[in-house]
Formats: sequence, C-alpha cells, structure tokens
Amino acid sequence: MGFGVHARKILGTLMVFGNPGTWKSVPVSWGAMPGESGGVMTEQAVEKFSEAQIEAGLESHPAWVELNGEIQRTFEFEDFLGAMKFVNQVAEYAEREQHHPDILIRYNKVTLSVSTHDANGITQKDFDLADATDNLVE
Repeated sequence: MGFGVHARKILGTLMVFGNPGTWKSVPVSWGAMPGESGGVMTEQAVEKFSEAQIEAGLESHPAWVELNGEIQRTFEFEDFLGAMKFVNQVAEYAEREQHHPDILIRYNKVTLSVSTHDANGITQKDFDLADATDNLVE
C-alpha cells in the first residue's frame, strides 16, 4: 500500500489524511478543493473563548444565554410564517458563513443554539452569528 496525502472538504473542514489511520482536521473558509473551481481555501483561526470572554460577549448580547457549552436565544414571531421567514434568513447567513446553528422551531418560536465544533466551544464566530440574527429582527 503506497503512502499519499489526501484531502477532502467536509462541512467547512478540510480533512487531511497522511499516514494510514491518521488524519488532521483544519477549519477552512468556504471555497473549492484544490483543482476544483469556485474558490480558494484559507485556514481560519478559531480560538475557544475563556469564561471571561463568554461573559463579556453575553453582556453585549443580553437576549442570549450560555447553556451546555453553547450560546442560545429564543425568538418569537406573530405566527408560523414569520418564524419560517426568519429561519430561511438564518439559513442563508449560515451557508454563506459556513457556521450553522442548531434550530428548534415551535410554531411561532425559533430557538437558535450555537457553538464552534472546530474549537470545541464558544468562539467569536458564535457571537458574529448572534449579531447577524439579532439584526434580522431589529
């Protein structure tokens, strides 16, 4: 069996395979794999926030709370269609940024929960998503 380095982009992460049975996960910006058209991959710095950084972030996002290693907010709308319109806007942002929240829909209520899997915790990317989604309802 020959040795080779193979790469595959999976959900915004570049999986780099080296020696048989070993791999490394590297966060990348949305783009194409080498040899594909559509973009250029660049590594992103994703650092997990300290508790003090999370508290500071939550102070500037009073509608959000920390729960089980994620930040979370519930939005309320007049009806189901308003909630779904919001979810579609969140989906467009999430795809563009390649940072996807967990979304729970209960008729006219939408709960977003987000953390950065590549950092195994809360990062600036999560508070950027909080800003963007807060701006959708203001």
